[in-house]
Amino acid sequence: MAFTQATAPTGLRTSEILSADNSIPERHIVVATLRNAAPRLGLSASVISTLDAMLSCLAPKRNHHTVFASNATLTFRRNGISDRTIRRHAATLQDIGLLVRRDSPNRKRFTKHNRHEGKALRFGFDLSPLFDRLHEIASMAAEVMKEREQIDYLRAKIRAAANASLTDNPNDEIALDIFRVLRRKLSLKDCEQILSNLPISVVDAESVDDESPVSTTTMTASDGQFVRHHHKSNKEHIDKESIT
Repeated sequence: MAFTQATAPTGLRTSEILSADNSIPERHIVVATLRNAAPRLGLSASVISTLDAMLSCLAPKRNHHTVFASNATLTFRRNGISDRTIRRHAATLQDIGLLVRRDSPNRKRFTKHNRHEGKALRFGFDLSPLFDRLHEIASMAAEVMKEREQIDYLRAKIRAAANASLTDNPNDEIALDIFRVLRRKLSLKDCEQILSNLPISVVDAESVDDESPVSTTTMTASDGQFVRHHHKSNKEHIDKESIT
């Protein structure tokens, strides 16, 4: 099973999410992709960490994706979380479609080979669905990253507009309320709604080609005097916004 670069919007990614160099993507790439796609998959950080522990039990070179590690081993690799939590996380992964539980009659996890027929029975956590869906998950991750970039841009635009209003009127209640709203985690729809209701003008930043050379100001000297840049003495309104 070979992997190639997943499709993503132009300009969103500068490196491959899934490498085509190896038939099985490296564990850290798989986990990073899952973390980015987590909002679309409904995965918590704790469940992803358990899945990471499962992935750590797989051999780098293998012809299957079944985890044979016991719950005790997985508990140890998850820094001592309970056996019950491991079972709950495994059930979540199965419900989402990233794992299939193949239980033996005695609940042990092992492989039983039939060398004459070249077949094997594998009992354990089968992660084949995860690897089968990696391209789909990578596309989800790219969409999430694009949305985050849009939200960051709109938040900066809203903040700049509110700050411009406070420069003219330090007691502008609407602008002050906007800064309070920006302390919260906002969705793309929230940001677009705020912008659509702003009663103040918002000037878009000019389009800049990142590849173009940056213009510089020439410094001249005459009789020991330098031409200096003059900055406005009025400082931009700084809101103590918590990082979201």
